[in-house]
Amino acid sequence: VLAGGKAQSNDEGALTLSVKADAESTQWPITQSAFMQDNAKTVSYEQVLTITEGKLRYLQTMMLDIYGKTFEHTDTNELILQ
Repeated sequence: VLAGGKAQSNDEGALTLSVKADAESTQWPITQSAFMQDNAKTVSYEQVLTITEGKLRYLQTMMLDIYGKTFEHTDTNELILQ
């Protein structure tokens, strides 16, 4: 997935990167094989990365259309420098 968005920082020094892609977008589309288009299509993708001192956290959500049924898949994790 090639997604686009914005980066922001806050007063506490955290950097947040928010990116999105959408199957219907002309600027940030999702490219998929013919099989995926017909059977297991990714409809949209969103990811938020938050970087703070010693920590990287991500949250990503994909909307999927698999054999005509739509559902949301969300994943999150955190990497801590020790």
